[in-house]
Amino acid sequence: MKFVLWLVSWLFLTPVMDMFGLIGGAVFALAMMMAAVVLVVLWVRKPRRAQAQPYMPVPVPAAQYPPMQVNIVFTDATFAQRPAVHVQSTRLPG
Repeated sequence: MKFVLWLVSWLFLTPVMDMFGLIGGAVFALAMMMAAVVLVVLWVRKPRRAQAQPYMPVPVPAAQYPPMQVNIVFTDATFAQRPAVHVQSTRLPG
C-alpha cells in the first residue's frame, strides 16, 4: 500500500508541484482524495442488479373472453368506390 501511494504521488503529485508549487500540489492532492472518496461512495452505493426472472406466462381463464363474433354486412355501397373484381373459382381435375 505504501508503494502504491508513493507511486501515485511520484507520477502525479511531483509534476504538479513542479508546475504549481507547494500550494498547487496540496490542492491537487486534496482534489484527488476527494475524487477517490466520491468513487468509493458511488461504488458502494451502486444499485444492485435485480436477478433476472424467467418468463412465466400467466394463465388467463377463457371465461373472461367470450368467443368473438364478427358481423359483416354487404350493401350495394360496399364496393361502389372500387372497380369490380370478378373472382372465378376453378376446380382441379381429380
